[in-house]
Amino acid sequence: MTHTKHTLRAWPLLIATLAVTILALSLGCTQEPTAPDYANPLDPDGPYQGDPFQVLAGYVNGSVVVSWTGLSLPGIVTYEVLHSLVPDGPFSVAGSVDAPVTSYSHQEFSPNLANYYKVRAADALGGTSAISLVQVAEILAPPYLEIGETNTAASRNLDLFIRVAVGDRVEVDSLPDFSTAASHDFDEDGVVTIPWDLGEAEGNEVWKYVYLKVYTVDVASEVYEDSVEVVFEPQLSIVGNPSLIGTMTPSLDIAGDGVLEMRFAESREALDLLAWLPGDTLYEAYTLDALPDSQLVFGEFSCDFGFTYVDSFWAVPDSLNGITLLINNDAESTGDLDVILNTEMAATQMRFAETVGELAATAWQDYATAPTFTHGGCADDLVKTIHGQFRNDWFDPDPISDDIQWLPSEVLDVTIAAPDTVSSEDVVAVTGTAIAGTCTDPLDGVEFSDGGDWEAATGLETWSFDWTAPLVTEHTTVTLSARVTAGAAADTVEVEVVVAP
Repeated sequence: MTHTKHTLRAWPLLIATLAVTILALSLGCTQEPTAPDYANPLDPDGPYQGDPFQVLAGYVNGSVVVSWTGLSLPGIVTYEVLHSLVPDGPFSVAGSVDAPVTSYSHQEFSPNLANYYKVRAADALGGTSAISLVQVAEILAPPYLEIGETNTAASRNLDLFIRVAVGDRVEVDSLPDFSTAASHDFDEDGVVTIPWDLGEAEGNEVWKYVYLKVYTVDVASEVYEDSVEVVFEPQLSIVGNPSLIGTMTPSLDIAGDGVLEMRFAESREALDLLAWLPGDTLYEAYTLDALPDSQLVFGEFSCDFGFTYVDSFWAVPDSLNGITLLINNDAESTGDLDVILNTEMAATQMRFAETVGELAATAWQDYATAPTFTHGGCADDLVKTIHGQFRNDWFDPDPISDDIQWLPSEVLDVTIAAPDTVSSEDVVAVTGTAIAGTCTDPLDGVEFSDGGDWEAATGLETWSFDWTAPLVTEHTTVTLSARVTAGAAADTVEVEVVVAP
């Protein structure tokens, strides 16, 4: 990167070196070499007259857009745009862009004054090309005028925001001859905000114009103009914009500004027979047809420009065919009593139970996409079947269901512990624990066996048995067993012990 910085700062030296080399070669050869076709962008005597950038400045939509010609030279990483109110400077950096971008939008220009711009290239280490070789771009920036907050207007009444760098007052009119103009003084910051009436319009896509002149000590500037397009197009839909609905009284969403009055009907013709309602962004008193068919909803909206706009949408009832009920997102098992029932439909009510008979006696509740259900736990089978029924204002289909394996947090269990090796005829304490399962009866007892009959151990949750190792003449492996019972349920565990002679 150090080499790149050197390249940018050594452009004039590079030109001189090239000139000397070409001269030496011409003196040492009998034939004059062909002149190169390449036009160096920094050659003061070349076709660019030393200006490689050809900077231009223009006023576009409230800002000065500065553009230039990019350079095909190594090491350039950014272009810096410099600004001044004096053609000879001094210039300060207004902003920068990463190469190869060759335009910049300057927002902080000085309105109603001449603004001057130059451009220079920079490398990664901050080395820059000389601005002395760059021709200045001049623009007489008009007063800054903002009509409302966008380029379109849905209401005839809005604010004009005007800003200047130099000026005492401004005359504003909707007519180019200023026959109805009003005068407004700027504040100390050169700003004035004016309530403005754009006037009536027969419909959308009409352009409204604003003309202004800035006065400085009673000397008027040239006439500037700007425009705004009338666009009043409220969009009608159901809140949330669902593709299928479940209620005959959906909340209607009115998206758009400038609505003075509104009315809604099932057809375009029916709108003309209805009274107007106050304008709003929401309407909750509309009722759809009881027939379970797709139906159109029309809305008509008026604005202060003096015209109306009509929009419509299709309301499609959800037939609730092919709906599914999933427990815990279709998981195979759960260790919890509470499970999540996943549903996705346009229903208004729902109910759940573990049997169809219980379902019929269960009260309906408001529909939710992920309700919680508490199953019966140890009651009945550990494979839990949950039945669900859903309905909306048009349809009442049959119940649906899903299954999940319940894994209780505790199951009937017994453990056993004994030494790995004992001597023949030793008396050894064999110990262990036992717990009752979540869904089993209380513990009845723990029994011990070394291969023969079962014998009662001492204790339950913590148990022990004094075992006498058999008489052996060689190393023998003996299997010890413990068994716990709780009602009809039982659990058994084994451990192997080596008995030495």
